[in-house]
Amino acid sequence: MMHMGTNDSSQTTKGTHSMKHPSLRAYLYTAAAAALLLIPLQTRATPGTFVPAAGRRDMAYDQQRGVLYITSGADLLRYSVTSNAFLPSWSLGGSLAGIDLSPDGNRLAVADSTRTEGQVWIHDVDLQTGVSRKAYFDRSFGEGGTFSVAFGGDGAVVTSSTFEGSGWTPLRRYDPATGATSVLTPGGMGSDYVTQDCMLSASADGSVIGFEESDISDGRFGRYRVADRSLLRKQWYADGTSWFNYEIGVSRNGTQYALPTYGGAYICDADLHKNAIIGAYAGGQPVGVAYSPVADIVYFPWAGTNEIRSYDTNTLKQIGSFDFGGQFYSPGNHAFQMGRLKMSRDGTLLFSTVNGGVRFMRVADPVPEPTSALLLLAGAIPAIGVWRRRAARQ
Repeated sequence: MMHMGTNDSSQTTKGTHSMKHPSLRAYLYTAAAAALLLIPLQTRATPGTFVPAAGRRDMAYDQQRGVLYITSGADLLRYSVTSNAFLPSWSLGGSLAGIDLSPDGNRLAVADSTRTEGQVWIHDVDLQTGVSRKAYFDRSFGEGGTFSVAFGGDGAVVTSSTFEGSGWTPLRRYDPATGATSVLTPGGMGSDYVTQDCMLSASADGSVIGFEESDISDGRFGRYRVADRSLLRKQWYADGTSWFNYEIGVSRNGTQYALPTYGGAYICDADLHKNAIIGAYAGGQPVGVAYSPVADIVYFPWAGTNEIRSYDTNTLKQIGSFDFGGQFYSPGNHAFQMGRLKMSRDGTLLFSTVNGGVRFMRVADPVPEPTSALLLLAGAIPAIGVWRRRAARQ
């Protein structure tokens, strides 16, 4: 496998000024972001950039190198977003499925739905050297191979698996640094396993990993907390979604979860309590989900339309839409169909699987470095509040 160099051209160039007080810097960024949210988002009619990949399943964007990785059959396709051209693909073998990028951006975990008689595995790809190795796990009864992967903030990977038929599979935690593997036990029905084809999604800060169980009608789901390795699971019809779940998304700090289903997308709080539904049964509804890693925004591909719609996570009101050039439809209770979403780590690029490949577009502008204009804005916000209080006393 060839060594791959670093491409920094996709990163935003930073200013040359410095700031002595990190707290002031953070305040200015917050003020700038708050000001930007006051500007209403408009519908974007451009379909963005299409990446042809007929056999695509999942994807991950490497912002550090400007490369989009796509799992397709036995190959890991590599597409340069900066030059809009494919790079030589990497052949890992097997039948590749879910993919995720490590917190430091230097490692890929790739699920593989093939197996031997006694083992299943994921591919552990070092992006600094281009070297790939398999991380092997003892195969459980009926297990067909690995399916989904997600990195936590500690650098370890949580994995799920397929089943040959209909049944229960383990959630595993694998640490690439030590090679240590353990089976996570959420408890409840299923002998401490989860149903097959379980989808995983990590919060941007790496504090939690959400999981949903696709192949069971009570729509059970849960979260793995990285700090203490604890699991919380919601099951049965009262606590689950009561639908076959499509996927799961987790907000940037793990305080909100979204689960698209045929009955709409269920929105849950940090303790997994359901508190809202976006969309409608058998009608307009989300078929996938991705949360912005830097803002209080969630994105949903909308069944029956060409749109990916953005919502404010605090008000759950729609704030924008983006035309992705092809109609989205219900995935039929199976993930990795049309509408599988991923985002760049700066929250500016949105990627979606579409018919025949992947399409991406810019949905937000980079948050600028603090400037004198932002200093004025930051001072104006509390000043307005003082003026209003004074006016009220007159």
